[in-house]
Amino acid sequence: PSGTPTPSPSCPPTITESSTQTITALNSVSCNNGTGHADNSYWRAFNMSSFVGSAAYSVTSVSFGIEQATGAGGTQPATVRLYTSNQPFPTGFPASLTQIGIANINVPDSASNTVFNVPITATVPAGAQLVMEVFTPNGEAAGNLLFIGSNADPETAPSYLSAADCGITAPTATAAIGFPNMHIVFNVNGNCG
Repeated sequence: PSGTPTPSPSCPPTITESSTQTITALNSVSCNNGTGHADNSYWRAFNMSSFVGSAAYSVTSVSFGIEQATGAGGTQPATVRLYTSNQPFPTGFPASLTQIGIANINVPDSASNTVFNVPITATVPAGAQLVMEVFTPNGEAAGNLLFIGSNADPETAPSYLSAADCGITAPTATAAIGFPNMHIVFNVNGNCG
């Protein structure tokens, strides 16, 4: 008897672990002094095989929630980085990560309470674990303050935060630092092939 053809995996234009794109006021934390933030990194890890099967994925942009952006001059710098991880994230951090994409951006204050889109290109190999980081560099001297966008709606994998000045030297699940309802809104956009 002939075998049944294996269906090709769907290839979603957006990959996310967030069940909604809601940004809830006063739901996110950062390492800050009240008027500016220290170095903060926000993270998510996507097991690509569960989203696109055995296909490679071409990233064209990412988007992430911003609860509040207050920049000294109306904007502030941030960096988006994409990596693959050779171990289940965050095990092995940082040696487990290989950077595959980067975008240095300026976040305008008008991005507050939005899901902010950032063009970035990267190719995620088939079967890889994709790790997305949004890094906000120390803004204490300048007076830059950013809170990432999050909500308490269900997420399919953990949200992570790292901020060395507050003693969180490696990416740590938000629940493990006492904020179980801080589910960060992170999305990866692209296509297979």
